[in-house]
Formats: sequence, structure tokens, C-alpha cells
Amino acid sequence: MKWSLPKLLYIVARYSSLFYLLYAEVSHDVRHLKNSFQTYYSYPPDVPAGAVDLIFILRVCTLYGNSKRIIFCLTVLFIGVEKY
Repeated sequence: MKWSLPKLLYIVARYSSLFYLLYAEVSHDVRHLKNSFQTYYSYPPDVPAGAVDLIFILRVCTLYGNSKRIIFCLTVLFIGVEKY
């Protein structure tokens, strides 16, 4: 099984939320620090959303033959969207 960046991003996008919720369920420290409802339902979706965005950028760049202009534009848009 050969690992590649798209495969790694897919696994992160698919399973990072599950691992976070399992950690929150098992960890008693997290449960005692915050209200239990807030702990379980306030997970920031930045990690899976960022991984999905990067997969999209990789696919679009491949469609355009890895054009440097397309890569630059999509990278600027990705940084702009993820910053805010």
C-alpha cells in the first residue's frame, strides 16, 4: 500500500472528527473542565474542512495540468478563507 498526500488527506478528513469525539468521551479531564454539552458539540471542524479543501485544490490543479497560476490563485484563496 503506497501512501500519497491525497490518501492521507482523505483519511484525516474522514476520521479526525471520530477520533476527537472518542477522545472527548474517554478523557475525564475534558469532561470536568467544561460543561459536557459544550465539550461534545463545540468541536471546531477546521481540521476536516481544511483537509477537504486541500483535496479539492489538488484535484483542480491536476485538471489544469498543475499550472502555476492556478496553484497560486487557489493557494491565496485557501489561505484567505482559512484565516477568517
